[in-house]
Amino acid sequence: MAQLAFAFDRPAADVLRRPTVLRPRDFLRFISGFGLLNATADLATFAVLALALHVSATSGGQVAFHSGWFTENLLTQALVMLLLRTGRRTAEGNGGGPLRVAAAGLALVGILLPPTPLGPLLGMSALPPLYYLLLATVLALYAIALRAAHNRYQRIWRY
Repeated sequence: MAQLAFAFDRPAADVLRRPTVLRPRDFLRFISGFGLLNATADLATFAVLALALHVSATSGGQVAFHSGWFTENLLTQALVMLLLRTGRRTAEGNGGGPLRVAAAGLALVGILLPPTPLGPLLGMSALPPLYYLLLATVLALYAIALRAAHNRYQRIWRY
């Protein structure tokens, strides 16, 4: 449902001045680069889950793993929605209103659903605080890498 917000998002005027030329080779690089970044974030999340669940010594490791994976996926999706689509406009606080609301809702669901009474019905459980601390670090590094890759991509394509 969060992706429906893209229908209400409007690109900046400078993006609409001329048509964007899609070059398959550049597009393949774009997809490959961001795919590698996402895979790296996923591997880091595996490590975070293993460490946080091992240190907390909670029972139900598989359920906690599913909860952590669910939370990470929704948070990274919210990051991608904000950073890749709205870029500087969101950082400057102007633009991307529907996307910001949808991304915030997505993040709230990811964080709040596992510990609620609905969480166990969906095979999830509360996560240890260490997980959130480590995940915040992974997400911050992921956001920095996304912005750097996006800026590089924009320079190559000269939006």
